[in-house]
Amino acid sequence: MRSPSLTGPAPLKPSAPSGVPAAPSGVPAAQITLLALAAAGGVTLALLLAVIGYRDQRLAFMVVGGLGAAAMAAAILWRPQSGAYLLVVVICTNMSTIFTEQGLPSINKPLVALVFASLLLNRLLTRQPLFRLGFLEWAMIGYGCVWVASGFVAEQQWLVMNRVTDFVKDFIILVSVVAALSQARYWRRALWLVIWSVAALALLGSYQAITGNYGQTFFGFAGSSSEQVLSGVLQYRLIGPLADPNFYGMILAAALPLAIYRFLDERLLLYRLAGATAALVILLALVNTYSRGALVAVFVMGLCLLWERRVRPASLVFVGLAAALLLLFMPAAYTERLQSFTDVLSGAATVQEESSLRGRASEIISGLRMFAEHPLLGVGVGNFPGQYQRYASELGLEYRAQPREAHSLYVELLAETGLLGLAAFSLLFGSLLLRLNQLRQAANQRGDPHTAAWIASLLLSLITYLTASIFLHGDYIRYLWLLVSLAVAANHLYEVRSMRYEV
Repeated sequence: MRSPSLTGPAPLKPSAPSGVPAAPSGVPAAQITLLALAAAGGVTLALLLAVIGYRDQRLAFMVVGGLGAAAMAAAILWRPQSGAYLLVVVICTNMSTIFTEQGLPSINKPLVALVFASLLLNRLLTRQPLFRLGFLEWAMIGYGCVWVASGFVAEQQWLVMNRVTDFVKDFIILVSVVAALSQARYWRRALWLVIWSVAALALLGSYQAITGNYGQTFFGFAGSSSEQVLSGVLQYRLIGPLADPNFYGMILAAALPLAIYRFLDERLLLYRLAGATAALVILLALVNTYSRGALVAVFVMGLCLLWERRVRPASLVFVGLAAALLLLFMPAAYTERLQSFTDVLSGAATVQEESSLRGRASEIISGLRMFAEHPLLGVGVGNFPGQYQRYASELGLEYRAQPREAHSLYVELLAETGLLGLAAFSLLFGSLLLRLNQLRQAANQRGDPHTAAWIASLLLSLITYLTASIFLHGDYIRYLWLLVSLAVAANHLYEVRSMRYEV
């Protein structure tokens, strides 16, 4: 494997994924459409025969589901990028989990299999070779191999296998997204879908916060939970389609730079207004999650944005005024909650005086002790909760007897996969962030600030997510893998010859 050359970026140009010709050859698009319709018609006929021959209460759902799957397969065969769009919406809205909570079957894994199979069939029909795996894809595979290896030392190996299965699914999503988003306009539409999927959820949550009607959950896409945000103070916290307000705040924070850059860099006024509206709605919902970690991540993102935009010192006055305005509209309980956080950091209060911070401290210290005792491969992916009480009981910082999570992706990473996991994770995300930054610089040097802004927004989105992960563990990590998939797609679309990785 040759290392990337860092002699300086050469002019970049949009291109199809490596190894894929720019123009399809083989079977014409019309014949693909006919084949897709024939496949959909065949499935429809089979389902109608099943309805006639078998009568069951759940059969109607099976028929509708089968028809929907056939229609999706036909659409993906005809327009491969629609498969990537569908995956983006389903992941961002957590639609599969909402379906299962409504008593319907999970659609996540079947949907991924359907999209991947349809894309593969489209490549076969058009006689296009699959793209070659680049350095970033191999780095992700290497990280997955560490997960597999951790199963050999884990006490609960079935938990490792469950996590590895999800990891394989996420890698298939990455391959599908990269294969489908073969043109820059498709990739940009996918990023717009991320913005509007998250903004739509945020709009529902903002309605709840403004009206106080938290009982209206919009079929589970706008949840809330009444929690203690301060000692003796209960408050509704938005959780969206997830089960935890802190994770929802992290997802909102990660989508925020995508929307902000659309406001700053779109050429058409309508698009700029759309970006501004999405950013404001997302920010309003984020504040009503009462997540301290998410706000810290937004602060770090803001500093990175000021650096990337080369904001002049005089302009920082307006930035300060905007921050002060945000504090004025922030709920009083949230401001006091942030104060308790800063008191601990400044030494004005101790960890023992803040129950939630005391629990976090116990989880972090326990995770570090797990790593100290199992430095190479950790205790196994997914095994932190089962090991926690053995270590926490020796600390005595809290009295919760149930299994607990690490509440930090990086502590979880060390505890469950050890030094090998940390090395593989650092290689993957270090290379990914470096690559995106090189692509951004090359776009600016070739006089294409619009493309540079798109890439910068995704770079800041990843940085925001990784910053928030300091305070949260790896639940809902599929959102991170979706951002990684879009970043790898950008890596294939915008090639810089001097930075090309070859394996």
